[in-house]
Amino acid sequence: MRAVVRPAEFCGAVVARRDGGGPYWRCLPHIAGPRPGWMPGALWPHFFNPAMPPDGLVVALPGAVVLGPGIVRLEDGTVVRESLLNCEGLTEAPHMRRDADGEWMLAPLPGDLPVLPGTFVALRQMWDQNYGHWLLEVLPRLAALAGHDALAEAKMLVSGHGGLPGEREINAVQTASLGGFGVGAGRIRRWGWGPVRVERLLFSVPVTRQPWLKAPLAVTVLEDLGRRLGGDGAAGPARIFVRRGAGDRRQLLCEAAVWAVLRARGFVAVTPGEMDFLAQVRAFAGATHVVGVLGAGCANLAFSARGVRLLGLSPRDMQDDFFYDLVSLKGGEYFCLHGAGRGAGMNADFDVDMENFQTMLGAFLRPTARR
Repeated sequence: MRAVVRPAEFCGAVVARRDGGGPYWRCLPHIAGPRPGWMPGALWPHFFNPAMPPDGLVVALPGAVVLGPGIVRLEDGTVVRESLLNCEGLTEAPHMRRDADGEWMLAPLPGDLPVLPGTFVALRQMWDQNYGHWLLEVLPRLAALAGHDALAEAKMLVSGHGGLPGEREINAVQTASLGGFGVGAGRIRRWGWGPVRVERLLFSVPVTRQPWLKAPLAVTVLEDLGRRLGGDGAAGPARIFVRRGAGDRRQLLCEAAVWAVLRARGFVAVTPGEMDFLAQVRAFAGATHVVGVLGAGCANLAFSARGVRLLGLSPRDMQDDFFYDLVSLKGGEYFCLHGAGRGAGMNADFDVDMENFQTMLGAFLRPTARR
C-alpha cells in the first residue's frame, strides 16, 4: 500500500501553537582556506535571502504507530510528513520502502503490535543519537508545549537503540536536558526501532531542519534552558577552545600548534565529549569567542552569550552551513578556516595553514562591523 504523506496539521487535532520567531537574515561569513569550487555558490543564496522558519505546532494523534527513527503512521496509512525529517536519503525504513517512483510503500504491521497506554510526546527522529541533533533539532520541539498542561502530564518517547557506541552518554544528556523542562527520568520511555502503537501521541513539528534552518524559537528555548540549569555567564570563560575527543572523527592534526597560539591569548580548552551535559552548558555560558573544529560540541554555542563569535576549523570538504546559521541566530559573527585533509570528505583529519590561522585569529579578536 502506498503511503499518503500529509502535514501534521491535517492529521490530528491541534493542541498548541507557538510563533517560531519569524524570518531572519544570516551574518556576513568570513571564510578562508581550500574549498571545493561548488561551495561558495551553494552558500551565498543563504546569505542574500532571509531564512523562513516554521512555527511551533503540536497535534494529538490517537492510536498512532511510531516506526524506526520516529516516523509516525496513522491507522489509515497516512504518514505524518514532518516525522520524515532527515529521512530523505533512506530507501527503506522499518515496515516501509520506496517504490520505483521514490514514493513510500507501507508493509503490513505485526498483529501483536505492542501498545503504550497513556499520552506520549514524540521526541525522536533520524540522527537523534547525535548530541548536536538532539540539542538543536529535538529538544526545541518542547517549546510549543511550554506552560501547557500536556507537558506536565505526558511521558516522553525517545530513541533507545541498545548497544550503540555512545548510547550511555546520549541517554544521560537526554535525561539531564529533559529535566530542565521539568520532565523527570520516570517519565522518559526509551524505545528501539521496532514499531509501537501509542494510545495518544502528541506530535510536535520540528522547528529546525538540518542544516540550514532553525527557528529563532529553537535558540531562545535553549538559552532559557541553560539559565534554568545554572548557566551563569559571569562564571564561565569568555574565550574557549573546543577540543575533539580522542576517538572522534575530524581530528585537527596541528592542534598542538593551534593551542599554543590560543593559550597565549587567554583561551581555555574544553572537550565537550568528555563532559556531562550540565558541565557543557556552564562551560559555554559566558563564551564570547569560541574556536574549535566544527562538530557536535560546537552546538553548545546555543548556550553562549548573544553576539558570540565562532572561528571554526574544518576539513576542505565540510560545508559552512549548520554552525554559520546558528551563529547568525545568536547575533554573532562567523569565521571559518578550512584545511587540507588526509583523504576526502567532511570527516577527514586535517591541518590548517598556521599563517592563515594567525591572520584570521587577529580579525576574529578585533571588533568588526556587522551586517
